[in-house]
Amino acid sequence: MLNKAKYSLFTLLMIMVLSACTSNESMENNLVSPTFTIPVMFDGEEGQNILRGEQGKLGFLIGSGLEKEEVELLPLVANEPNKYMWHFWGQDLNGKSLRVIGTNIETNEEAVIIDNYNIAGALNGADAHVPSSMVFPNSGIWELDVYVEKELFGNVVVEVQ
Repeated sequence: MLNKAKYSLFTLLMIMVLSACTSNESMENNLVSPTFTIPVMFDGEEGQNILRGEQGKLGFLIGSGLEKEEVELLPLVANEPNKYMWHFWGQDLNGKSLRVIGTNIETNEEAVIIDNYNIAGALNGADAHVPSSMVFPNSGIWELDVYVEKELFGNVVVEVQ
């Protein structure tokens, strides 16, 4: 009888642990900002840029390709710097300063991801853009607070591998 009670308790605990793991993964995926596309032309052919962020406000390029092709999204990888093109809508930001502060939501670690990049004019239907380099010190879910001229413009949540 005691063995049956131990087995039942063990089974119940395992179900609870597995449920918690599944819900944490789902929660993390729901936290990540959505992707959206903007149309572009590549040598006279219709294409698309895929951005992560808030459509109609801000986002950065994570993939591009011809309209009829499947586009592979570039992952963010910890400790690997890479170039990203940021796009902004709704305001004239040309010549203003961009700063991005990242917070790892799992560890509360903060890092300056972009510091003092000058925003340029319109590009691909966006009102402003800026090429940048970004590097994340570790993996996890990161909230990126985007500042223009020291004022919070918006945020993007990303998963870093």
